Amino acid sequence: MKTSDLRTMQDEPESDAGARTPRVIAVGCPSSGWEMVLPALQQGGLKPAGDDFKRWHDELFQKAGVADPLQVRQPMQPAPPMAERTVGMLAQASTPLLLADSRSLWLLDFWARQLPQARFLLFYTHPETAMALALMQGMGAQFLDGWQAANKQLLKFQRQHRQRALLLDAQPACAHPQALVDACQRIGLALQIPRPSPDPKPVLP
Repeated sequence: MKTSDLRTMQDEPESDAGARTPRVIAVGCPSSGWEMVLPALQQGGLKPAGDDFKRWHDELFQKAGVADPLQVRQPMQPAPPMAERTVGMLAQASTPLLLADSRSLWLLDFWARQLPQARFLLFYTHPETAMALALMQGMGAQFLDGWQAANKQLLKFQRQHRQRALLLDAQPACAHPQALVDACQRIGLALQIPRPSPDPKPVLP
């Protein structure tokens, strides 16, 4: 891995305007199926960041020489030029923004500094589910190493940022959107999903 674009830096925090607009970072282990929960988050009022956010990750990982995110084993820190681009990119949004990309899993510390008002939704999947999905995509047993490293990173970050980060099982979060909404309230994140007819409400761990 190249280090020219991963230098440690003192990041500038988001602008006042950005701080007033909710930013939600949603991540999970690549290829583990966590993305199935994204429609529920969008239904709750969060707008996807779009292609610019994806292209930013594409460029960052390309410059770092990372072809497969599952091979990453330590947090990454964008160099100043790449970090500065996020300021302009995010400052343009005036609606609640959903920043969802598996590769951001290794940028959580960066986002926590860059967006001090952001909330983090960290989704995990059980090993048997993750492996089944990985095998369907033609990935071998080496997937488990990446899955384990990713989940350790999620757990470590959540323990350091309990007031603004939730660690959630992706499957029940997807199956029960209202339970997801209720869980998000624990970190001060208010989502709005139309309630269906009354049903017993599960509680997410």
